[in-house]
Amino acid sequence: MQFKQAIFRCGFFLMFLSANFTNAQETQKRFLIIPFERFSFESAFDLNEIASLNQLNVAEEAFTAYQNKLVERLSIPLESYRFLELPLEHQAEFIKNSLRTYKEKPITHYGYDISWSIESNYLKEVLENFSADYIVFISLYSISKKNLLTPQAYDGSKFISWSSHTISYEVYNKEGKLVALSDGFDALPKLPTQSTYASKGLLLSGMDNGYLSLQKDIVLKTLKYSDEPIHRLKKKEVWK
Repeated sequence: MQFKQAIFRCGFFLMFLSANFTNAQETQKRFLIIPFERFSFESAFDLNEIASLNQLNVAEEAFTAYQNKLVERLSIPLESYRFLELPLEHQAEFIKNSLRTYKEKPITHYGYDISWSIESNYLKEVLENFSADYIVFISLYSISKKNLLTPQAYDGSKFISWSSHTISYEVYNKEGKLVALSDGFDALPKLPTQSTYASKGLLLSGMDNGYLSLQKDIVLKTLKYSDEPIHRLKKKEVWK
C-alpha cells in the first residue's frame, strides 16, 4: 500500500513539473537578434586605440569584439525572456533584402525597410521555425566622445575623457508590425575607477550593465507598445 502511494505521489509530482514546464514555455517570449553590421558601427575613437585597450590583435577586431559582446550579453536569459542570435545565413538574407534607412515615422530613427521579408512571408517563416515571437534589428552602434564629471579627481582633474555608447534598434512581430524601437539608447559603460579611468569607457568588460539595460529596454517597450501607439514611446522605460 505504501509503495502504491509513493508511486502515485511520484507520478503526481512529475505531472506537476510537466504542467509547469509547459506553462513556462507558453509564457516565455523569444527574440531573434540581428546584430549591427560593419557599416552600422561608428566610432569617434580610433579603432587602434580601442583594440589596444582591449588587447585585440588588429583595429578591425574592435567591430567584431563589440558585436560579439553585445550578442553574448543579450543571450543571457532575462526572467522569462530569451534572446537568440539568428543564424548567419538567415541574417545575410535579411540584410541583403532589407535596406537600412533613416525613417521619419513613427518617430525619426535608423531602421530597416523589411517589406520584402513581409511580402514574401520570409519573416513569419523564420520566426515560426525558431519558435520566436519577435525579431530585433540592431540598426546602429555609435561611440562618441564626451567629458565626464567625476566625484573624485584623476590626474588632478574631475573632468576626464569618456565615451557614450548609443544603440538604435527596431523590433518586429510575425506580421511585420513595428512594435518597439529606440533612436539611440544610451548603454552606459561602467563608471571609472582608479584603474580604469584612462580607458575612456571603451573596455568591453565594462559594458555588461549597459547591455543589460538595453535588453530590459527592448523587453519593456515591446510589451508596452505591442498594444499602444508607438509614437508615444518614452526615451527609456524603467524596469521594475
